[in-house]
Amino acid sequence: MGDVDRDRLPKILGVADFAALLQISPSALRQRARRGQVPPPFRSGRALAWTRESVLSWLRDCGRS
Repeated sequence: MGDVDRDRLPKILGVADFAALLQISPSALRQRARRGQVPPPFRSGRALAWTRESVLSWLRDCGRS
């Protein structure tokens, strides 16, 4: 996946944004969220979302950035 350009990421990542970052499908991301394999999302209306900071922290901890 290479280095993540922090400044290019939105402050809030939706399913499509986070899935694209991980290079997986949105349905695979939702499945990983249900299994606790990605940072816990929050709800923005009915949609799942993640903060940029939680995603970057998780990527650092996983050694992916």
